[in-house]
Amino acid sequence: MNEEGGTGQAARLDDGTARLSGKTGTSQVSRASSDRANSELRWEERGPVAYIEGLSAPLYLSKIDIQKNIPNFQGLFLDQLAKSPNLSKLRYIDLRWDDEIAVGEPQDTAPPAQKALPPGQ
Repeated sequence: MNEEGGTGQAARLDDGTARLSGKTGTSQVSRASSDRANSELRWEERGPVAYIEGLSAPLYLSKIDIQKNIPNFQGLFLDQLAKSPNLSKLRYIDLRWDDEIAVGEPQDTAPPAQKALPPGQ
């Protein structure tokens, strides 16, 4: 237990710090500069998840090393994702893998609609 009463894990993301309290904890990331985007770090069932203002896709982070792949993500974001017309449609960005980033690409079409069958068929 920590002084906040949770099981807490300290985390550092970019130049902001966050404290997670327990598995359902939510914390705003304090930013060094007020002109930067707001971020939120949550502890969810799959582990730490970051939400960044202006990016609808959640960032899934490693439970063991929360900073893992952050530099790779920054490079990928600047080089490719920020220029993509589908940026707002990305489903997720998964930074939990060793030196790899999984990106949940947009689903272009809705699943096929099923017709209701008449009773008895």
